[in-house]
Amino acid sequence: MLVKYGKAAADVMDIKKNFLEENGRFLEYQNKISAIYQKQKRRRLCKCCMTPLEGKTFVSHDMNYTLCHVCGHLNGEFEETEEFSKQVYEETEYDCFYIDRDRGRYDARVEKIYTPKLNFLLETLGEDAVRSGKILDVGAGSGYFCRACRQKGVNAQGIEISGRQVEYARLMTGTDAVREVEADESMEIIRKTDCNIVTMFGVMESVFNLQEIMGAIKENEAIRYVYFNVPMFSLSVILEAVHPESFNRNLGGAHTHLFSNDSVRWLLNQYHMDITAKWRFGSDMMDMQRFISNQLVMMKNIHLNEIFAAEFQKMIDDLQMVLDRHEFSSETHFIAKKREGEVRG
Repeated sequence: MLVKYGKAAADVMDIKKNFLEENGRFLEYQNKISAIYQKQKRRRLCKCCMTPLEGKTFVSHDMNYTLCHVCGHLNGEFEETEEFSKQVYEETEYDCFYIDRDRGRYDARVEKIYTPKLNFLLETLGEDAVRSGKILDVGAGSGYFCRACRQKGVNAQGIEISGRQVEYARLMTGTDAVREVEADESMEIIRKTDCNIVTMFGVMESVFNLQEIMGAIKENEAIRYVYFNVPMFSLSVILEAVHPESFNRNLGGAHTHLFSNDSVRWLLNQYHMDITAKWRFGSDMMDMQRFISNQLVMMKNIHLNEIFAAEFQKMIDDLQMVLDRHEFSSETHFIAKKREGEVRG
């Protein structure tokens, strides 16, 4: 199994600097999502393994969370129902995190965030194998990954339920690489696609029908590989819990549950897949800097914040690498392969 750790913070610091500059706006938005979430029915079973949940593990931003004692998955207090998903992704400003009308910033996001994802896939499976196949990008959002693929001559097509993001993808890329679909339509597309690779970036933690999606992938004999990234139970989660005045990037809002290494393995094993490669890196140290800077600014300690930011930047990658190698960081990319000889269905 190929294992990689770390990614330079400089690759995303500029792209995500509005997380600090617009903390109030993002916190207000996430509180709006939380209000919708708290109106859903209470979660009784683990999102991953469907085991009855026992008690609560901790509280963050006035929400209860429970670590599953069987698979290690982190579950929010309520269920992300189909109605919740519709309200969040189709009726709110969810795309405020991803839509930027500046062409240069769009291209920078493709280059710094999505082209490295493609390179990891090429490194794992080999360029010939990827280029001779086809990719279905589920939850393609604003078309960043499809854009990265097409720039490198890789055949990729995306599906997305947010009409605003599809419109934006077409505006930025000038292509129809991403098309708008209904949630139930996407399931049928997964079942019938002739693509041999399915990618899901920022999707598995957001969908209400995770088990159905995994089942559809398992049933389709054309699909051989699944490549996904998910937010993980990590140091960022703890930092968020003690900084309620800052918006919670990793846990909260539309992220109602988080994965662990154990729960990812449990899920893949359930659907007869094995991890071929993983790339562990996170933004925990960027979160730490953001939380401290927010606090210093609120205290009007502007000059001290400038000193802190300058010094922290010198060590941020080294600090983050410790977390990555200990696998307690905020994100992991996984490439999984279906087991040979599995019977369909």
